[in-house]
Amino acid sequence: MGEPHPPTPSAVPRPATPGTPPPPALRARSQGEPLGGALYGPNLLQRDPDAGVAFLRAYIRTVNTYFRGGYKADGAFVAELAKLLKVDADTLTAVPSLRMDWEIRKGTADRLQRAYRDAGVTEGPPVPENRLVDRAFHAEAVGHRP
Repeated sequence: MGEPHPPTPSAVPRPATPGTPPPPALRARSQGEPLGGALYGPNLLQRDPDAGVAFLRAYIRTVNTYFRGGYKADGAFVAELAKLLKVDADTLTAVPSLRMDWEIRKGTADRLQRAYRDAGVTEGPPVPENRLVDRAFHAEAVGHRP
C-alpha cells in the first residue's frame, strides 16, 4: 500500500445496466453511507503516525469546509472543482451532491468483505474489522484521544 491520496470525487456516477446487480461496494454500504475513505500504509500507520493524524485532520477540515450538504449551490466552488477534475461544471451539477463523511461506520469493513466474497472477488476468511480499521487516528484528529 502506498501513501493516501487526497479524496477525488468521481464526476458522474454511471447508471447500472438494467438487470445487473450493483457493484459489491454499493451492495455492502448502509443507506446514506458514503463510499471512500483514507487508506494508510506502513509509513503513516507505523513510521510516521503523526503525519497520518495530520493528513486525517486536513481531510476532515476539507470535508467540513467545502463538501457540506448543498456544496453545489456555490457556483464558484463548482467551477473550481470542475476545473480540477477536468469536467464541465454542468456535468457536476447534473447529479446530486456526493455525501462526504470522514468516519468509517462500525460494521462497514465486515459488510464490504462479505459483499466482495459473495461476488467472487475475494476468497478466504474475513479479516477482523479491528485489524482493518484503526479508529485511534480519527479519535486523535477530532480531539477525542484520552
